[in-house]
Amino acid sequence: MAVRGYPLMAKLKSVAKLPLKKRLTSTDELLGQNKVLLVDAKLSDLKPGTKLEGVIRRLDYEGKDGLIMYGVAYRPIFQEAVAVVAKPRAMTVAPAQLAH
Repeated sequence: MAVRGYPLMAKLKSVAKLPLKKRLTSTDELLGQNKVLLVDAKLSDLKPGTKLEGVIRRLDYEGKDGLIMYGVAYRPIFQEAVAVVAKPRAMTVAPAQLAH
């Protein structure tokens, strides 16, 4: 079985709703065409340039006792982490006191 890597982040170029026949395409086939599955967003809220993050989702299942298939889907980044680095301040350290 081949191990594949998926991008963690992406930038949206365009959006199109797939016809039902093409919705059954595998994630690998979509990525090969530079397309991804989008989740957790309304179609009207997606604009070109939106930053996306990869998440694991259940993509399909085969009945009550069958195989459950998980894969990578993408959603808009709701909040980007911003690191704020402050210049460290000098600390006053008291000299060590020894007990006698």
